[in-house]
Amino acid sequence: HAALPVKKSIRKILKLGMPIGFQMLLEIGAFASCTMLAGKLGAITLSAHQIVLHIASTTFMIPLAISSAGAVLVAQALGEGNRELATRRGWLAFKLGAWLMTAIGVIVWIFADPLIGFFTTDQEVIAIAKSLIFIVALFQIFDATQVIGSGVLRGLGSSRPSMIANLVGHWCVGVPVAALLAFKFAWGISGIWIGLSLGLIVVAVALVWIWKVLTTTRQTIP
Repeated sequence: HAALPVKKSIRKILKLGMPIGFQMLLEIGAFASCTMLAGKLGAITLSAHQIVLHIASTTFMIPLAISSAGAVLVAQALGEGNRELATRRGWLAFKLGAWLMTAIGVIVWIFADPLIGFFTTDQEVIAIAKSLIFIVALFQIFDATQVIGSGVLRGLGSSRPSMIANLVGHWCVGVPVAALLAFKFAWGISGIWIGLSLGLIVVAVALVWIWKVLTTTRQTIP
């Protein structure tokens, strides 16, 4: 009989955890696929892509931390039976992430030369990387929104919506649009980053909408 609660707990963990794993696989897979596409554009372009991706990945640690904190604080508030506090904390996490990444985006754009110069002295690579910085600055705001959305939804006990949003956003929009713009319309590496950004916009908008619906209707999607 003692094994029954354990089995039930394991099922709950897997039900919450498996979609999180698949969500991360879908997101990382999309970025890896776009890096492979960038490789088809040549070594110099790939180098520029890797530099701006490294910059974006470093600044991404900030909203990732907010996402983790948001998940914990939302879950804490729910555990206390305070749904309104959970809702306020979730929206605060969204706002904090947006404000911080807007500020960081401006900083990255203003200090593009020294940031890129830290990685390379090749003028061709620097020129291509600089052409992507404005896209990356905007990209970061939506990247922050989607990762925070995933976090606060986990705090509500809902992980499957993030998985579905990432599937649709990255694999039905982001990667196909990136490939189309880069090669069909010959936009090159800019097309790849625009495609990635569009995918993130879809994911971010979807997760904010789902958060609003769940916190308004006081329901939880499993």
